[in-house]
Amino acid sequence: MLLAQPQSADRWAFYQFKAVREHLYKLKKMRIETDILERGMFNGYSLIF
Repeated sequence: MLLAQPQSADRWAFYQFKAVREHLYKLKKMRIETDILERGMFNGYSLIF
């Protein structure tokens, strides 16, 4: 029983870490997309077709 509690806490911490990392990736993706759209151009080509 003493071993089960730390293992359970470790699993929960890992799950939380994965969720936080996923949110960070989504925010970074949104930021990059916003930056590109604000510029209006990407390598000389318009993003609006």
